[in-house]
Amino acid sequence: AIASDDKFTPPHLSLARLSATESNWQETLERCASLLRLNPYEYPQGYYYRAVAQYNLQRDGEAFESAQQAVKLDTSHSVPLAEQLLGVLCSSRGDHKSAAEHFRNYIRYAPPNANLSGVKALLAEAESRIQQGGP
Repeated sequence: AIASDDKFTPPHLSLARLSATESNWQETLERCASLLRLNPYEYPQGYYYRAVAQYNLQRDGEAFESAQQAVKLDTSHSVPLAEQLLGVLCSSRGDHKSAAEHFRNYIRYAPPNANLSGVKALLAEAESRIQQGGP
């Protein structure tokens, strides 16, 4: 599809998702760059996949920015995993209050069949740190 029309965005998103599924982080970044160059406003999934790739490449600052953009654009909450990732990134920065907020958002917007036990544990840890006087 890209060979026929390289400005048609859905195949770029599909290839980014496939690259992420295969843990091919560099290719995921390239696919997301192509998608977001074509349309930076309608694809929170592109920012989410980019954030996941950056996180796995240990580029936490870039991952944080991409995850923030995904959450900002995701007004329909179709990418709740962006909230979870942003919570993890906030927690690693020591911002436990923001981490807890993002974990709560993930729990609120997660699909009905999602296994929430891991995120609930992360939320409990963030809340514990807040009570101990952390940010």
